[in-house]
Amino acid sequence: MENAKKIYIIISIICVLSIVLGAYAQFFGKRDSKTSDIPTNNTTDENVIENPVQPEKEKTMEELKNEFVKTINNSFNVEEKDISKIERINTEKSIVYIAYSIQQENKFYDIDLNIPMINIKGNIPKEFNKVTQEVFVKKANEVRKNKNNAEKIIYSIDYVGYLNDNILSIIIKSSLKQGNNPQRIIIQTYNYNIETKEKVSLNNIIEQKNINVQELQNKINDVLKSVKKEETILINSGYPVYERNLESEIYKIENITNFFLNGEGKLYIVFAYGNQNFTSEFDIVKYE
Repeated sequence: MENAKKIYIIISIICVLSIVLGAYAQFFGKRDSKTSDIPTNNTTDENVIENPVQPEKEKTMEELKNEFVKTINNSFNVEEKDISKIERINTEKSIVYIAYSIQQENKFYDIDLNIPMINIKGNIPKEFNKVTQEVFVKKANEVRKNKNNAEKIIYSIDYVGYLNDNILSIIIKSSLKQGNNPQRIIIQTYNYNIETKEKVSLNNIIEQKNINVQELQNKINDVLKSVKKEETILINSGYPVYERNLESEIYKIENITNFFLNGEGKLYIVFAYGNQNFTSEFDIVKYE
């Protein structure tokens, strides 16, 4: 009798536990099911608003200038470009190569000269090479004749070249520092159509790339206005800076001659104030 009572108690306990466990599973099972319906950050759902793609921030003038200077690395890459039909002066060399490479330092001067030659037959390439001789090589020879150790001269010449379809672009940059005089940077660009054998103007690029003239002019104006604001702040703070005249005709599209297409075919316009003045200031306008 006593054993039967114990068995009855055990069975009762088991029944109670079963009821409790069943209720628990039913309640918390539904809760977990509802929770699993909530999308997580890693779940793609048409009702979930994803973070919008942030537009690329426009580069500052200093960033553009630093980027530009880094690209002037004394190279001309024509890999995967067919230049076999271009008439070359020296068939053993590429259409652009370093004619002179001189690194020399003494108590009178410190020079690092990398002077390019356009190795293409024709009057236009010949004209470009003549400008290189008159602007850069002539100055290099003057520097090497310096015997005034009180005004040591630091002079460098670097270049880079690009070939985009039929447009050959070459950029030459020189930097001159003589004694306590301000540094002077000169930037010269050449643009040549290897098919028509003609000099390329900015208008030619505008037509070829279907660029809206007014949009390009507005871009130039906006960039220069921003630079002018920074310039004014520096002047008001007492810093000696090169002062731009935004009313100058040099900023008009029809007067721009210093430009190039980079390796990706992007248009760059260069306002090199050192070409006419003793300054290292220059501005870059990138249009894409």
